Amino acid sequence: MPDFRIAVRQRTGECESASSVNNRAQAIAVLPLDLLRQIRNRHGIGEITSEWEGTQSGGRERCGTITRLRGGAIDEKHCRAALRECTGNNFSNLTLSSHTREEDWIAEVGLGHGTEYVWRTARMPTNRSYSLAERLERLGIVIVSVLVLYLAFVGLLSITRGTPVSTVISEGDRRGPPPPSDSLFSRTMELYTGMHIGAGSRVQPVNNGSVYDSLWKDLRAAKQTITVQMYYSLPGKVADTLAAILAERARARVRVLLLLDAFGSQNLKRQWAQRLRQAGVEVALLRKLRWYSIHNATDRSHVRVVVVDGNVGYTGGFGLADYWLGDGHHENQWRESNVRFEGPAVMQLQAAFASAWAESTGELITGDIFFPTRGFAPLPGGVDAGLLFTAPTTGSTPAERFLALSIAAAHKTLYITNSYFVPDDDFRRLLQRAASRGVDVRVLTVGDKTDVKTTWYAGRHWYEELLSEGIRIYEYQPTMIHSKTMVVDGLWSSVGSMNFDNRSLAFNNESDLVILDRSFGASMDSTFFDDLRYAKEIKLDEFRKRSPWQHLLESVAVTLSRLL
Repeated sequence: MPDFRIAVRQRTGECESASSVNNRAQAIAVLPLDLLRQIRNRHGIGEITSEWEGTQSGGRERCGTITRLRGGAIDEKHCRAALRECTGNNFSNLTLSSHTREEDWIAEVGLGHGTEYVWRTARMPTNRSYSLAERLERLGIVIVSVLVLYLAFVGLLSITRGTPVSTVISEGDRRGPPPPSDSLFSRTMELYTGMHIGAGSRVQPVNNGSVYDSLWKDLRAAKQTITVQMYYSLPGKVADTLAAILAERARARVRVLLLLDAFGSQNLKRQWAQRLRQAGVEVALLRKLRWYSIHNATDRSHVRVVVVDGNVGYTGGFGLADYWLGDGHHENQWRESNVRFEGPAVMQLQAAFASAWAESTGELITGDIFFPTRGFAPLPGGVDAGLLFTAPTTGSTPAERFLALSIAAAHKTLYITNSYFVPDDDFRRLLQRAASRGVDVRVLTVGDKTDVKTTWYAGRHWYEELLSEGIRIYEYQPTMIHSKTMVVDGLWSSVGSMNFDNRSLAFNNESDLVILDRSFGASMDSTFFDDLRYAKEIKLDEFRKRSPWQHLLESVAVTLSRLL
């Protein structure tokens, strides 16, 4: 016989009513104490292995445990006869469950003076058999559950992936990786990122709201083509002005292509786009969220492109929202960095747009109206420049390699302005190594007027570590600073859309114009130090005194840093 664990109680107090007993989950029978002892001796219920006493509201009770049923079952008729000996109780209507076999039923005994309780516990076997269909059904549920959990785990790994580069080495060269002044630097950068740094591009900074003054003038002068790609858009004066100019040019038989990121531009109304289509503007949305494309939901196109007639290009951090108007020194007038350029680099920007347009519409644009022959010719007075266009991928990305090579190449100065500064472990070490070899490393980032508090807290989590290694950090005070620039040794500069965080390095399409020119680098250095006049330098001793609440917010935010 199988093992049973049967509890036995002897207690004093009033008998429990039959209706109360019948309400229990299992059928029961009640045995007087002397009959229980006879059953134990004659039917081999087992031995009382432990006894104890306790106090209950109805009086004192004596309890014990019987551990083995060695043969025979408790006889139901015998038990019913015994029940009648408990005066004043009517248990004759006690029954077993219909599915309970004789050897499986339990007795819960003792409802009054001089009686004991006995009941079945979890060790009682059910002896139930399952059909083949039931077994297959249960197996199917298990398999589907495991598959769902596995896919969820794979999805989590995908949306939290990082980048692998942790160091940059230059084997056999004691000076380390080549500096920007070495021709090997630009050649290496081309090989590792796919961009081409060519001569003859004219580059002009157009920061803050001044970008629109220049942009509206160039768009109104378009003769053949306008291509525009934007990430972030909001209804307002900027969006309406752009729409009016594009519609007017389309009616003048200029081919106008407008590409908007489906996520970043979701706040624009349908009527806004519909009016453009009615005027002849070709409008498309990039990476609309569908059930069959949900695996790409985190891969966004953060690119900014404006190309006019294949001759003039714009990129940077601007978009279609009114807070990009203004001078960048007042609240709700964002500080932004952008560039207007002409020459061969424009062709690379046009190619970046063509890639996204093909993804969205299936149409790959080419021909001399988009890529005019004159656009490839170097311009007099131009500088060496190229477009860094990055796309999301697994493993090491062009964006990661660009940033790692740039930091490793710094020998004198490294000035970084970035609105979303959340360096991972590897890039913090790269910055620290630069500072340890004597490079003046400074970071200008957003202050408490940021538009994304979580990212700000995540970045501040690492301030102590960076400050203790000699890296100087500043927070811009007047308003939100949205610039994304870097200057290395006053020679190698970049202006564009790429943030200093995992999302830009691993998940986003980004566009940065990079310039290898000492004159332009000097102007970028000057702009950086001008911005520092409106920033607060973070001092290590003072920063360590921040409140426990700030510590907590930073610790929580940094756990999400790969998603920000």
